[in-house]
Amino acid sequence: MSPAPQPSGITQGLTLLIDPHWSPEQALVVVELLDDLRARIWAH
Repeated sequence: MSPAPQPSGITQGLTLLIDPHWSPEQALVVVELLDDLRARIWAH
């Protein structure tokens, strides 16, 4: 079974599923985590 097509058209990489039942606080924590990860990658 192949994954659903992404809006970006990207066909390779990691699948990221976002739970529609997350609270706003949980979503904010994920955004902050990804922002910190992005900053560390760019600083490398």
